[in-house]
Amino acid sequence: MSDFIGLVKSLIKLAEENGASEEALRKILKEETKSVYLATGKHWRFEDLLKGNVDVDFVVRLERKNDSHTISNKTFDFSKTTIQQLIQDGYQETKEQMKEVLARIRRELSGT
Repeated sequence: MSDFIGLVKSLIKLAEENGASEEALRKILKEETKSVYLATGKHWRFEDLLKGNVDVDFVVRLERKNDSHTISNKTFDFSKTTIQQLIQDGYQETKEQMKEVLARIRRELSGT
């Protein structure tokens, strides 16, 4: 995402240097995007995209372990006990996997 933001900022600078009016640029930046901000349900504006850049350094994939609560043979088991157990198991498994991820990142940052 930040690469696109850098590109847009360079294009804005180029447009300004070649006579594009600030008003024309501002008009484009005020236009709504197709994307919708999930928290509010409102459309983003192009200027919002330039302000809210995020670099994603890594992605973590968390996987659920198969156990006695696995859905096979329980396709329609929506009992309170099963759901609560699945939620608790997911919470514990996430904590364990994230500890491993954080330890790996610390090792990589320390160079060991």
